Amino acid sequence: RYPTLSWTALSAPDAVRRIIEAPWNVGVMLCPPYAGGILSAAATALETVGMPEARLPIAQAIIAVGRGFRKKEDLEPVRELADLLGASLACSRAVVEMGWLSPEHQIGLSGQSVAPQWLLTLGISGSIQFRSGIRGVKRLIAVNQNPEAPILQIADVPICGDVYRVVPVLLEATRSNT
Repeated sequence: RYPTLSWTALSAPDAVRRIIEAPWNVGVMLCPPYAGGILSAAATALETVGMPEARLPIAQAIIAVGRGFRKKEDLEPVRELADLLGASLACSRAVVEMGWLSPEHQIGLSGQSVAPQWLLTLGISGSIQFRSGIRGVKRLIAVNQNPEAPILQIADVPICGDVYRVVPVLLEATRSNT
């Protein structure tokens, strides 16, 4: 049902290899036509992890969360992942409106514009307002369960999958490599 990848053609570090391989067992697939060499972009992105900055506009690595999460408590594993990767935590307008994160965390027209080395979006559909705030991103890795989500159309590494399945896999792979 889901495609498989041959890693012999890729030069991805072991950490990224585990992050990308593991989701096949939890119902995640890379959106076509990206199930191939583009995964090396994820490797490059994760190799450039920098220290988190206090302000989003100068952060070099960002993990942004959106409406794909059901409750505030579900953001805790994402916070841990951000800490392990040295990334700043950000969000879409919906998360701010729900009161889960402060407006200082918001990316987009009514939030902040960012230009990190890499941005991982989790459960963000990618409205035009959000996309306007990420124009300067060097590498975009997006996770959304809707294959038609606009964010997946512009992502360097689009991953179709439920954040509740993907985040634990990313977290475990990252823990085992730190």
